[in-house]
Amino acid sequence: MSPAAFLRAQKMHAAAELLRSTDRTVLDIAGQFGYDNASKFARAFRSVIGVSPNAYRSGATADSCAPVRSEFQHKNNILEPRSLILERMRHR
Repeated sequence: MSPAAFLRAQKMHAAAELLRSTDRTVLDIAGQFGYDNASKFARAFRSVIGVSPNAYRSGATADSCAPVRSEFQHKNNILEPRSLILERMRHR
């Protein structure tokens, strides 16, 4: 993965968290991550997450690596892929 692709993926996973945890508009979240055009943001989001921002907000879960945060992670500003968290939970 190129550095640019990695950075885009990190941005989209952070945006995914905001879509699920806030009621901010897609355009507002897009602007936070450097997109002034909602359709360009939606295209980038879909390429990383697998569904549109609105579909993701509505509960679609196309990307098993979409970030989720535990209370510890939220306090310490840490993102982890969902698959790692689920795996860790299975072994408890």
